[in-house]
Amino acid sequence: MNSCSWPVRKMWDFVADAVSKQLAFLETEYGFGAPQTRISARQCSVEFTKENITVGVWSEYGTRPALFVKIGGKRVFINRLIAKRCPEMKCPVAASVFGRRFAEDDYNALFAFFARVLRAHVRDVLS
Repeated sequence: MNSCSWPVRKMWDFVADAVSKQLAFLETEYGFGAPQTRISARQCSVEFTKENITVGVWSEYGTRPALFVKIGGKRVFINRLIAKRCPEMKCPVAASVFGRRFAEDDYNALFAFFARVLRAHVRDVLS
């Protein structure tokens, strides 16, 4: 792990914990393994894996975190899934917010949104 400044490390620790809590249903309801977290100075990822399926959240410093599903070697980000399966769903937090400041409420709202999308529209992929 690369060293991080204290504020950045605190942010990444919060992100990893919030993702793990919001997506814990992947373990309990779908049999995914415990979350695997990778943190460096510039980015953080949290991934849950079951057989050849990985569900994860990836974030680079200053950008909005992104949810992805990877089956085999192919990764699809949630924005594409939303466009195809549920275009009426809108992200509750503007992308521009993440480049300007770190607010726990913004991250919590985003990760709760990711959980709703997975539960409602990606259930067939998770099973």
